[in-house]
Amino acid sequence: MRKLAIGAAIFVGLGVAYILIHLALIEVGQEIVILHRRTGDGELSMARLWVVDEGEFSWLHHGYADAPWIRQLEVEPIVEISRGGVVRQYRALPDRAADPQVHRLLREKYGLADRLVRLWVGTDTDSGLVTGSPCMAVPVRLDSSLRQ
Repeated sequence: MRKLAIGAAIFVGLGVAYILIHLALIEVGQEIVILHRRTGDGELSMARLWVVDEGEFSWLHHGYADAPWIRQLEVEPIVEISRGGVVRQYRALPDRAADPQVHRLLREKYGLADRLVRLWVGTDTDSGLVTGSPCMAVPVRLDSSLRQ
């Protein structure tokens, strides 16, 4: 019984350590933005995320295709991003086809922190140690023109 308790404690401890390391790696990245958005029930939600830029667009890489907030973008695509202390509105457009490009940009900008996070959750081509599959997150393009 004691061995079982020790094994369970080690298992739980490793899970907690993974979560803390994952969160710490995200925070030590080059730049963190805050995504402000309304949930389906009208509540304000905020998330701290990495952001990458290419050309006229910025990209977030957060959320799976069936995640409620990604689905909500079809109904209400306008989000606010706090970046460098400035809050701006963007039209947020999920774009699964941009996944390899956004992964490349994340690797370039966030370096070792991105590589370590992706070791756990996977990349566009490699399976993660925890997930056992490639990253399934959907890149979200931030369009500042707000044109429909």
